[in-house]
Amino acid sequence: MKRLLFLLLALSLIAGLAYAQDAKKGTTDELDKAIEKLSDGKGAPEVGVKAAPSGQQQASEPQTAASPETQAPPPGPSPAQPDQPVVKAQQRPNKILDVQVTGNRIVSTGTIVSKLQSRKGGPLVQETVNGDVKRLYSTGFFEDIKMEVQEKADGFVLMVGVVEKPIVREVRFKGVTLFKEDKLRKTIKVVEGQILDRQAIKQGLEELRKMYAEKGYRFVDIQSDVNVDMTTKE
Repeated sequence: MKRLLFLLLALSLIAGLAYAQDAKKGTTDELDKAIEKLSDGKGAPEVGVKAAPSGQQQASEPQTAASPETQAPPPGPSPAQPDQPVVKAQQRPNKILDVQVTGNRIVSTGTIVSKLQSRKGGPLVQETVNGDVKRLYSTGFFEDIKMEVQEKADGFVLMVGVVEKPIVREVRFKGVTLFKEDKLRKTIKVVEGQILDRQAIKQGLEELRKMYAEKGYRFVDIQSDVNVDMTTKE
């Protein structure tokens, strides 16, 4: 009986030693394979960054490398962007915001504006502006007229610059013997303080010649001389 127990104990001990040697050999083989892979550079393990499931806290240990999904894209042409809407420049409204008059001293601004067909709030039309210039000249009040347009974001400002004709400061008669001066003044219709109208002077001289002709002086010599101070325009 003792021999049998001793034999079983010996067999168990031998089996244990064999198992330990096999386990040691397997571990040694695995380590050799791992070292061989590391030395070749092919079997390096990859460490990925994964998001923790909902409701769980992510690991506090810093990651040593980023997963392929989070790495920067390789260099190359950027992906096509969707077409962006083209913003067109806002068109300026064709509207006269204001009409401004400059240069007038005798003729009132209201009188000048009343002669214009280009009005505040209306459209700016070249043909209408040209007609306005002609209408202002036809009044006989101006020597020069300029129309300019100032552009604004919401329309236009029409600038009317005028140069008025000289003002009649004094009317003198020389060599008058047949008629009284008051009658001559009424005939020529030129009054002190008004704007000089050369056409009116010309017509007045013709009327004076008719008056003298009716009295038998058909060859009377009647002339006019206009002296203007360019500084005061009188």
